[in-house]
Amino acid sequence: MKLSIAIPDSSVSDESTQLGKSMKISLIARACAIFRVQTVYIYHESSGSDRDRSLIRTILKYLETPQYLRRGLFQKISELKFAGSLSPLKIPHHTYTSDSHKIKAGDIREGMIVFAKGRKFVDVGLDQIITYSGEDKEGKRVTMQFKTGYPELLAKQISRNEIKQYWGYEVKESANLRTLLSGWNSNVILTTKKGKTIHKVQKYFD
Repeated sequence: MKLSIAIPDSSVSDESTQLGKSMKISLIARACAIFRVQTVYIYHESSGSDRDRSLIRTILKYLETPQYLRRGLFQKISELKFAGSLSPLKIPHHTYTSDSHKIKAGDIREGMIVFAKGRKFVDVGLDQIITYSGEDKEGKRVTMQFKTGYPELLAKQISRNEIKQYWGYEVKESANLRTLLSGWNSNVILTTKKGKTIHKVQKYFD
């Protein structure tokens, strides 16, 4: 079963400082990792702001990204001012070795496409970069699976759908909650401080 959540861009509006907002987003990210959420949707709400939406999006993506890729994928921006104070996530692709001798056939790693010596390679956090033969551009994050271990280190690009274990979450955005739910084709659980206990499945959006 695939689990997704939707959070409003007003989720951190009750925090008055950027540190407080960042810490709250970190807790959301940690909960997503614990409960194996696969997609986080951020939707606009009247009490939300563009600044908070950008902060939520950036920190959620940053925390989900393996540590060895963060410097290459994220610039030094104000939204990540307190990134060093945020708790790490225990996602499988965050646990890694930089020793290429320990790589085995079948191992999966997140990587970033880099350009060197006139060719494209992938940085997967090892002590050497590996050959890349795909069509994605430099700077793109990709998921790679090793076909052979050390010393050949041949790998192919795969999609997350091919990975059986939990492999982190994606972050997407929606104009508003109604737009998101109107195109949803699965079960929905709505929560609010003003809500009532649901005893049966009910349809709220036509």
